[in-house]
Amino acid sequence: MEHEADCFMLKEEVKNYLACNNIDKDDFNAIIFLQTNGFSL
Repeated sequence: MEHEADCFMLKEEVKNYLACNNIDKDDFNAIIFLQTNGFSL
């Protein structure tokens, strides 16, 4: 369950990042992939 919570928080952070930087959905998917694999923005 903890891991799921981490994933949810990650997605919320990315959503905020997208909103601030006006990033489209393809970029969103790339960012999710990178963050999921341990890369920072």
